[in-house]
Amino acid sequence: MAASRISRLNSGNRSLYSEWSGFFWPGKILWGFLLGAAAVALLGFAIGSSQAVDITFHYQPVNAGADVFLAGTFNNWSPTANKMTDDNGDGVFEYTMDLAPGRYEYKFVVNGTWYEDLSAGEFVDDTHGGRNSILNVGEDGIIAPPQVSPAGTITTPAGADAGAGHPVTFTYTPMVPTDNIFLAGTFNNWSPTAMRMTDADGNNVYEYTLNLEPGRYEYKFVVNGTWYEDQKAGEFADDGLGGKNSILNVGEGGVIPSAGGSMGGAMGEGSSAPAPEGVFQVAFSYTPDKTPQKVFIAGSFNDWSATSNPMADPEGDGTYSINLVLPGGTHKYKFVVDGVWLHDPKAVEQVDDGFGGRNSVIHIDESFKKIDLKKGDGKIFTDGITHSFSLSERNMISNQEVLFRARAYTGDVESVSLAWRADGEWTRVPMERLSGDTAFDYYETMLSSDQDLKPFHYAFVYVDGKTELWLGPDGFAKNGSSMAGFAFDPATVERLRIPLWVRDGVFYQIFPERFYNGDKSNDPDFKEWYYEGKTSLPRVGLFDGEYYHLVKDWYDVGGLKKSPYRSDGNPDWYSFYGGDIAGVMEKIPYLQDLGITIIYFNPVFQARSSHKYDTIDYMTVDPHFADEALFKKFVQKAHAAGIRIIIDVVFNHTGDAHWAFQDIVKNGPESKYWNWYEWKKWPLPDPRPADFRAENYYACWWNYGSLPDLNFDLSLPNPDENSVVDIEKATPNWPMINYLLESTRYWFSTLDIDGVRLDVPNEAPLWFWKLFAAEVRKAKPDSYIIAELWGDASGWISPDMVDATMNYRFFKDPVMKWIGKGEGSAAAFDRELAPGRSVYAPQSQQIMMNLIDSHDTVRFLTDAGKDIRRLMLAAVFQMTYVGTPHIYYGDEVAMEGNKDPDCRRPFYWKYAEEGRRVILRDHYQKLIKIRRNLPVLRRGSFSTILAEGQTLAYLRSDPDALILVVLNNADKMIEVSIPLGGIDRIKTGATFENLMGGGTLKMDGSILKVKVDPISGTIFKLMP
Repeated sequence: MAASRISRLNSGNRSLYSEWSGFFWPGKILWGFLLGAAAVALLGFAIGSSQAVDITFHYQPVNAGADVFLAGTFNNWSPTANKMTDDNGDGVFEYTMDLAPGRYEYKFVVNGTWYEDLSAGEFVDDTHGGRNSILNVGEDGIIAPPQVSPAGTITTPAGADAGAGHPVTFTYTPMVPTDNIFLAGTFNNWSPTAMRMTDADGNNVYEYTLNLEPGRYEYKFVVNGTWYEDQKAGEFADDGLGGKNSILNVGEGGVIPSAGGSMGGAMGEGSSAPAPEGVFQVAFSYTPDKTPQKVFIAGSFNDWSATSNPMADPEGDGTYSINLVLPGGTHKYKFVVDGVWLHDPKAVEQVDDGFGGRNSVIHIDESFKKIDLKKGDGKIFTDGITHSFSLSERNMISNQEVLFRARAYTGDVESVSLAWRADGEWTRVPMERLSGDTAFDYYETMLSSDQDLKPFHYAFVYVDGKTELWLGPDGFAKNGSSMAGFAFDPATVERLRIPLWVRDGVFYQIFPERFYNGDKSNDPDFKEWYYEGKTSLPRVGLFDGEYYHLVKDWYDVGGLKKSPYRSDGNPDWYSFYGGDIAGVMEKIPYLQDLGITIIYFNPVFQARSSHKYDTIDYMTVDPHFADEALFKKFVQKAHAAGIRIIIDVVFNHTGDAHWAFQDIVKNGPESKYWNWYEWKKWPLPDPRPADFRAENYYACWWNYGSLPDLNFDLSLPNPDENSVVDIEKATPNWPMINYLLESTRYWFSTLDIDGVRLDVPNEAPLWFWKLFAAEVRKAKPDSYIIAELWGDASGWISPDMVDATMNYRFFKDPVMKWIGKGEGSAAAFDRELAPGRSVYAPQSQQIMMNLIDSHDTVRFLTDAGKDIRRLMLAAVFQMTYVGTPHIYYGDEVAMEGNKDPDCRRPFYWKYAEEGRRVILRDHYQKLIKIRRNLPVLRRGSFSTILAEGQTLAYLRSDPDALILVVLNNADKMIEVSIPLGGIDRIKTGATFENLMGGGTLKMDGSILKVKVDPISGTIFKLMP
């Protein structure tokens, strides 16, 4: 939005306003004329009855070259009668007119779009979802409106000008994309338009930097005319209008952190401090308003698990508490009380949780009790150290091998051993430190035999100095002489089986509507009933509602950034391009040439939207993608080409156009499908009012009324049903569940797909996924089930549930941080990856979907500042790390894109015309070939050799081969000495083949000296 003002209004007045978001519909001029006439009559204007006053209106549009007009009751709302001009070329358009005393309504018309005057102090409903600005003119000129400022006082501290003081950068991340964000505060007389914040790098974080002298400042962000506090500020003050102003304190050295605050939105020189090393004891407590059944704490420290950390009320006084051991730094959290997520009212700092609520924030620093961890001091800290029977802690690899893992606090013990016995004395087996992070060191060992293993008992022995502690079923003990140990029976222990075709594969994710249009005869024509009334625009002006349409130019992606049909600045969520299954089938040779072996499709079920997560029928391929016969033909061709198919399964919710939901809309509680959804209120209003809130009537996904939640458990409300593991403790909604299972059989048996990706599986009951997995594996024993879980998914991976997860937590996030954005160090990157190699079983690690972006994220290249070198480096790491590489369609040809829907652009099939795109695709092709030719990169062990500065070197090895990978994340060439001495297979003077650039390198003694170009990686193979 742009700056606007009327020259004779009191500029000190500030208002709580919002941008007019209506649209210029057919007959708008007539409506304006009628409204204007009515306003003259009703408001008693005395045009011409008194001495007129010269009034100058000002408007500063965002873009140059705009046509700006003034419209209002003074010109019968004509959008073209009074053209504003910029005579002096300063970007500010003006119009002066004589107005008699009276009350006037007005707007600015910019390139056909109507805007209110944000500097007006008074507004009135325009009867079409927006507001008209009000101007009151008296005998002596403009009458200032009532004060409606967001703060009680206006002060201008000394030194607030841009040329003095300490540089302070304010940041704001809007929930909905918009460029209409301003910074207002005591440093600029609370002007709502003086300081426009900008997003220069396109990462949706808006910034404004100004210099501030030492002092105390109050401020807010003005987003589309609405005033918001900075929720990341550590201190607040009453704004005098029922809200809060954020506080910023600037000292002689820069920004002063507030007590418990992170300064979040305002950062200056010296304002941030590194997280303290080590772990600390932290106590949390919460007192609910009424006696609850269960209270948990969930946060960034436990991957937001709603069930991992129960709180207790040992004193019976109504206060629930828990003590946790956490690494230093900043953590976000909430309390989960009987399934309801609540922030901590005692927390000094709260931040936006992205869903209309707040997360509480705690900064763990030296003020907390630090746990003294030191090797050799004879002290072993055991709080929170336990042993479960998960696949990550004891894993039957084969009939003769079982892998054991344990953990200790970082730097706390000298050794950890596995002790085992079948009969008689304990036998100890040393455990090797596998990896470590800021909190824990992880250890593992393989217990193997020449014959099939028999039942035995085991324990873990921790040694530090002269202290020895044994971990068994009853916790820690000083010796194991009387300890029975944990029981292990190979005949009953769960076994994790994995589909080998995934381990040896390469994923390629396709958003079907945007990959290739192979059959124009099935292009969306929007003749289905659910598009009725949503396929046309008003004759004149812009429209902010649902407008479904086909974009005829495949390469016209402008609307995915900012819709040309909307006045609110949002992108076009309702456009289609015509991509289909015929198009994918036609491009199978392209995928074969690239080296792809697995296609992961976003949903292909019939649905209204382009994304297809709003299912209409689970047993119908969307007719604008294919029919059943064509889809079967496609799968057959893909299989013949060595390509497997997995599809997105969306079982948490359907679309509101689903036939079962529509039957309820028609028949209400009399519908036999009534219980398929969770209803709160009936009937639905008809017609639905403008302020209709679907979540008040039925449970729906994140309150999107178009996505009603399915009702799995008739005895529990959503979301309480989701954490139930045992089906015996549930009341399954069998008709609905059997329908979902029937559709599952259809896709695997009739259409012959090979696997599924589960959309938001944590929002459906665990017992259901066990039923689902059994059905899938019955239909196709070597099928693949992967879950969309953005955190630690170790609790989900098991023989009776899922095989793996989309590896956001332990791959995508660290890769984007270090390689994509160049933040942190190689050592920090390695530490952030390490838990993923510890919390998951080795078999599951090999089939993790290692993605760097997806349909739910900003494209990697965009997030990496369009630096193609960073994408190439990420690809090197993807193809050489543990897990299965994932390519989001078009990444290999340098496709860009911001948040949804911009990240879902049509594939750029003109890539061959641009050299850099061809080079990138060739790079991907080469890396995929290297990976597919070397089983060691798909199945071998992983070990870090060097992590210094911006250099990371690691080994992949198996009995047949050894691979060395060196990554240089610095913007300069490096020559690094890789220490390889002590590795059994590497002899002094060994030679390595450079798989990326050809040629060989010979070791100098135990050192291999490697030169690596800026922001790039090399791959070496040990030669025989």
